[in-house]
Amino acid sequence: MWQEVGMAVNTTVLQELKQWREDNLKHGLVVTEAMDVLSRVLAAPLSQVIVSTRDLQVLEV
Repeated sequence: MWQEVGMAVNTTVLQELKQWREDNLKHGLVVTEAMDVLSRVLAAPLSQVIVSTRDLQVLEV
């Protein structure tokens, strides 16, 4: 999720979901981070990639 642009920011959501979206946008990538990650992912010989601003090993499922 990108913090400043894109579907997560621009999509209209129900009032009940606005706080949830704001909370989740705090963990999104800013544009400069996202562009850097995109460049590195496209240059890497990987078939699958996870991009996260959070430590995935400590997140609860």
